[in-house]
Amino acid sequence: ENTMLLENTTKYYKEGYNCSETLTLAGNEAYNLGLDANASKLMAGFGGGCGCGHLCGALAGALGIISMLTVTDRAHNTEGFGPIRADFMKLYEEKLGSVMCNDLKAKYRTEENGCLKTCELTAELLAAYLEEKGLVK
Repeated sequence: ENTMLLENTTKYYKEGYNCSETLTLAGNEAYNLGLDANASKLMAGFGGGCGCGHLCGALAGALGIISMLTVTDRAHNTEGFGPIRADFMKLYEEKLGSVMCNDLKAKYRTEENGCLKTCELTAELLAAYLEEKGLVK
């Protein structure tokens, strides 16, 4: 699964999906989440730091995957969900240097590949995190 998430991430980003759509679609496929095609539409608005350079869209997509794997019926009824989200956010900031799109774009974005590197780093971090926490096999 570790490599499947990364491979799917590269594939979807290169197909023209934004960062948030990419992580959502890649995670859905890698972890058999059962999301339909509308899931990428739901997450589309988070791309480009929610369109204004704020929260990284790839991170938003990763949080969506974490939610799908941990929330039973609603977040308020799911024990440990808050700490898991906060823990991943903290880890993300430590590893990538920020959770903010503008900061990450300055660091990783290229003219040739756009935000592919950020998406791939997010996928690698997410896959390792999910395995470490026992959220996937």
